[in-house]
Amino acid sequence: MAQSNQTMISFRLCLCFGISTILPVAYARLWNDTGKGSIIFEEAWTPPALFESNGQPISVLQANLLDIHNQRLARMDATGVDYMVVSCAQPCIQGISDQADAENMARIVNDQLAATIANNTLRFGGFASLSMHNATAAAQELQRAVVELGFLGAMINDYQQSGPDNATLLFYDQPEYDVFWEMVTELDVPLYFHPRNNIPHIQNLLYGHAPWLEGPGQEFADTLSTHVMGLCTNGVFDRFPNLTIIAGHLGLIHLSYR
Repeated sequence: MAQSNQTMISFRLCLCFGISTILPVAYARLWNDTGKGSIIFEEAWTPPALFESNGQPISVLQANLLDIHNQRLARMDATGVDYMVVSCAQPCIQGISDQADAENMARIVNDQLAATIANNTLRFGGFASLSMHNATAAAQELQRAVVELGFLGAMINDYQQSGPDNATLLFYDQPEYDVFWEMVTELDVPLYFHPRNNIPHIQNLLYGHAPWLEGPGQEFADTLSTHVMGLCTNGVFDRFPNLTIIAGHLGLIHLSYR
């Protein structure tokens, strides 16, 4: 597939299908640039630290999510993919309610991904995983992941669940998250917003009557586009006009119509 350019809207919100070449950090390093292949991201990986087989045989899907250098690389070669940006499958850290556990797991996941792709950075890069309970801690881990581990940015799987009942939802469009957005702009890296399955309470209330609307059918687009529009209407792009947010799948449909 030939390389394609993304369209930048005035506030640098990128709406994309998941294939792009607009990763400026990637061009500052040596990578497998054939001049005719593609760069792909939103490529799900399940780190061993989050993988639970529960004693059952590993399915083909689970094995593929764990793999980097075998079937994944073979399929890249077969389909003309020059470079892949790997990231933790949803909900990843956003599904961990306890702040200390989430921050610790984010460091573990980032270290594991960096170690996994270290022997072939010509073909693989990474997006950091972050705990978003505390904006300062998230900013510090992003800085570590980009500067020390060489990651290209971060992927956040929509809202951060928190609280003892797992039902307190944290959104990043409030002023207390400005310290995080400031770090994103200072590092000049993109932040990828990816959808997640809602917590059971929301999912049951909104989609229990129509399970075919769960996930990519309707749920992902509705929930994530509302979060991204919150960034727009609550002034995040006014305060940080150089901020780059990537919303996959053409903004998950809803945003493209608003």
